[in-house]
Amino acid sequence: MRVKVVAASFFGVLALVLTATATAAPNLYPTMPVRECGGLPWLSITNITTRNVSCGYARRIVPSLQIGNRRSLLGPNVIDWHCRARDYHAGLNTYTDRRCVSGARVVRWQTLWGE
Repeated sequence: MRVKVVAASFFGVLALVLTATATAAPNLYPTMPVRECGGLPWLSITNITTRNVSCGYARRIVPSLQIGNRRSLLGPNVIDWHCRARDYHAGLNTYTDRRCVSGARVVRWQTLWGE
């Protein structure tokens, strides 16, 4: 009888501890506002937006991320960035939506190919 009471109280305390830690866990990547940073029209890059990144830094790294150059001699290195791209076809034009992430830093932009 005593074993059942101890086991029941142990699992009850364990459930309370797990519930308390789950609700009190800090957010590792707090939500920051999205910044609109314009574009680089000479590279057909538009709508650069960032989160946790300054617009100046985003404009410097987007060309390197666009061409997949991980080590740049002129600009910042982008080794720790991971990118995904989605293509949309509309007639003869192809639109590409790119999103690159490095920890809590996010940079997005669109390109238009074939006008």
